[in-house]
Amino acid sequence: MVVSARLDPWRDRLGWAPPGQAFVAVTVKDLHVTEPCCVLTGIEAEPRWTLALPDGSVIAARPAPSPSGTVVFEVPETVTAAELRLALDVTWSQQGTPGSAGGGPVTIPLELPR
Repeated sequence: MVVSARLDPWRDRLGWAPPGQAFVAVTVKDLHVTEPCCVLTGIEAEPRWTLALPDGSVIAARPAPSPSGTVVFEVPETVTAAELRLALDVTWSQQGTPGSAGGGPVTIPLELPR
């Protein structure tokens, strides 16, 4: 799932991080929702990415992960470890009746080389 995680002072399309900040770029692949056993239509899964820092703060991902599957967070430049968290909000319809569910978070510890 996680291909790489790195701390960067600059990101394409974002430019330089503000003073004292950096970007954590996490590249993920093979993220998909498995179709359930039942006849459902209109299944939509909305991922909610957050990054928990050692000081207890939790940072939401910047809007819209890139097409390459990279999720970006803005963090203090001194961060060397964090916990990636993924939760899903899923909506669907079954015979015209809407439904929804939430799941997670799934957590993945990250070391962030400088």
